[in-house]
Amino acid sequence: MADSQQSQRPDNSKIVKRLLLTVAGMFAFGFALVPLYDVFCEVTGFNGRTKNEAVAATQQTVDKSRTVNVQFIT
Repeated sequence: MADSQQSQRPDNSKIVKRLLLTVAGMFAFGFALVPLYDVFCEVTGFNGRTKNEAVAATQQTVDKSRTVNVQFIT
């Protein structure tokens, strides 16, 4: 009975190696998320990142015939 339990239990060194590999993979994935997020925002057009492009403001005329009423509700 004791021999069958010993053969079914995995070796501790294998478990430690597997856990360390998992931790290293998770750490690497965390670093890979930054460039992946940049690519995702560029492809989809989400506003997670801003582009370094300047846009010139257009000249607009003011319509003085219109009136604006502002009501402050307190």
